[in-house]
Parts: sequence; C-alpha cells; structure tokens
Amino acid sequence: MLGSGTLLGMLLLTGVQPSVLRAVLMGLGALTALVMRRKTKPLGALILTAVLLLLFNPLWIWDLGFQLSFLATLGLLVTVPPLMGRLDWLPTLFAGAIAIPLAATLWTLPLQLYHFGVAAPYGILVNLLVTPLVDVHHPRRLSQCHGGG
Repeated sequence: MLGSGTLLGMLLLTGVQPSVLRAVLMGLGALTALVMRRKTKPLGALILTAVLLLLFNPLWIWDLGFQLSFLATLGLLVTVPPLMGRLDWLPTLFAGAIAIPLAATLWTLPLQLYHFGVAAPYGILVNLLVTPLVDVHHPRRLSQCHGGG
C-alpha cells in the first residue's frame, strides 16, 4: 500500500504526463506481482503499458516524453543484462554505473539527434559519477525478481 501510495503521489505531484504514467503503471504492476508472489515479464509489461496508454490517448505516440521514456526503458531491459555480463570483471556498482546510462543513451540517441540536432557527450560521464551516489537496483537482481527480460 505504501508503494502504491507513493507512486500515485508522484503522479499527482508531477502531473499526468505519458512518461510519468509509464513509470507509475509499470511500478504498480511490479508491486502487484510482488504482493501476489508472481513473476513478471518486464518486456511484456512495457508493451502492455504502451498499449494501455495509447488506447487512453492515441496522440501520445507523438509526445517526445512518451517516446524517450519507452525507448530508454526498452534499452534498459534489453541492453543492460548483456552489458553487465561483459562488465562482470568490475564491481557490480561500477558495472551498473556504466551499463545503465550507456544503454539508455544508446537507445535514445537517435531521437535526441533528430529532435535537437545535438547530443550531450558528457551525459554518460556524469551518470558514471552520480550513479554510485544513489541507491540503484542491480539489473541482475531486477531481472531475477521479474523473471528475466
């Protein structure tokens, strides 16, 4: 209940935007699966969330926040696990600090270049410096909790 309340509170504070709704719906799905002691399929949850949001408002397909949010999440789901495997020689925290921003950047870079014509090359470096300072969930643990990618 606390997690659901927090997600809904975030939605109220930030407003009903497609990217926020994606996070809230996926979070509620994960919390529901946790309470029911069931595994989820994150990629299926992402697709279901996209379908639900586009049924609610089909014009959100053109919303840049919607596009970036789904691309970044897709990138995390499909690219972080293989990157973590390649970086297994590093401590988990540092491997995650590299894999997570790199995956999100790679998947959103074409859209950023299309809309803005530039990319921030320092973005990955900044994420490398900041990620160890925040409590991030380990991608391997997340994929185990949710039944894999």
